Amino acid sequence: MNTVDVGQMSLVLYRNAIAGSNTVGIRETQDMIDFCALNNIRPEIEKIPMTGINEAWPKVVEKKARYRFVIETNR
Repeated sequence: MNTVDVGQMSLVLYRNAIAGSNTVGIRETQDMIDFCALNNIRPEIEKIPMTGINEAWPKVVEKKARYRFVIETNR
């Protein structure tokens, strides 16, 4: 097992975080995406404009967002 030394204050001062996940690998993720595409399973999202971020964020914090917010950008 590998270890990583991280200074506690460098996390706090710069508002960083360390997180882990035990999700599956790339092959399993691709299998799931292929399954969803084959069965027409789509995510439920709410598109918001960049200017709508300030209104959307409180909903996220208060766990009142109904769907995942997707921010629309103009390229």
